[in-house]
Amino acid sequence: MNLQFKLASAERMERCVLCGRMTDVPVSRPVTERTHYVDGAGELCPACFAEVYGVSELRWITEPAAL
Repeated sequence: MNLQFKLASAERMERCVLCGRMTDVPVSRPVTERTHYVDGAGELCPACFAEVYGVSELRWITEPAAL
């Protein structure tokens, strides 16, 4: 794989809006299919998402915690 191809592939991935790290989310993926997308802010990497929300995924929206 040549360097130009690697750069082109990297440019099509989202960056975390907080830390700037490259995520594994393609720019072309609809936001409705993203796990760490925040409306009004953008894509977060898993580490920043966990730090901000205290969870790794938004499961608590559809699966409320047991009391």
